[in-house]
Formats: sequence, structure tokens, C-alpha cells
Amino acid sequence: MTQGRLSSFFALLVMVFFVASVAVSCGQVDQGGSITITSQSPSMKASSAENDVRCSNEEPSPITATRAVNALRAFGFTIFPVPDPVCAPQLVTQLSNTLFRGPNVNVPSHDAITSREGQLICDVETGLSPAARDRPWDARTFDDGAHGVEVNVANVSCVLFAPAAKNIELVEKLEEALRSLGKTSR
Repeated sequence: MTQGRLSSFFALLVMVFFVASVAVSCGQVDQGGSITITSQSPSMKASSAENDVRCSNEEPSPITATRAVNALRAFGFTIFPVPDPVCAPQLVTQLSNTLFRGPNVNVPSHDAITSREGQLICDVETGLSPAARDRPWDARTFDDGAHGVEVNVANVSCVLFAPAAKNIELVEKLEEALRSLGKTSR
């Protein structure tokens, strides 16, 4: 082999060993050789609140995940704790109306749910974001037109991807659901 091909071969070999070590430490390899990477970190723990998985040991404040779920359901959203949240600093748990895994899996219903209420993903954080500190109970809505509509109240942040025909109606319903949390907290 020439020196260029030899160094390319060794670079490929190193990459293969790296991928294999990541698969062993972060995921599983099934009998067919497919690799499944898991997103759960050692700091995550199961919580009693409807079997949600928590990213942080801190209690969320002022709104808990259970209160957020109850308020969203009261306003007609199908919502559950995500069993495998993408953990980030300050995040306690994530909520969604369409789940692919876990005890509340609802894949056969995804089309009906998203046509009725859009795709909803919410984060419940440990405390107030800097934007919420002055007026935590005001619904702050951001719509850049391309990435869904974000609605934030206190320590709960939701992104709604809705069908264009229902967008305004669903955003108003989401704002009302999140504002209702403030009415019971003051």
C-alpha cells in the first residue's frame, strides 16, 4: 500500500473502533448488527408523576409537570410525559402529545392527534427563564413562521406545530391553558 492509502486505511479503522466503542457505552447492538443509541444519562431518574422520566433532581417551580399536564388536558390537548427526554441544563422533563415509546405510546393515533391539535412539545424547567422573571404569568408567544409557535409561561415552554387552518385557534387555546396555571398559582 502507498503511504496515502495506508493512512486512509488507519483513519477508517480508528473511526470504526470509535463507533463501536460509542455503541457499546451508549447503546445496544442487536443480533442483526444495528446500533440503537440511547439518550438517557445516568442522572435521569424515574418519577412517580405518571411514570415520567426526569432529567433533574430539582423540583420544578412554580409549575410542576403534573400541573402542566392537567392544565393542557383540561384545554383539550392529548399530553403525556416523554419517556426518553432530551436532557439539558435546567430541564426537569418534557411533555408531548405524540409518543413513539413508553407506557403511553400512541403511534396509531398520531395522524388524528396532529390533525386535531397539532404537534405539541413542552419543556418543564427547574425555575423561571430570564425572559420570565419580570412577568412570569404573562404568556409570551413567538412565531417566526417556520419553526412552530412557542408559548412560554413561568417555567413551562411549549412549541406547537399546527396545521395552517387551525394555527390561530390552537395557539389561543395553548396560551389560555398555560395562563390558567398562573391563575391557580398566585
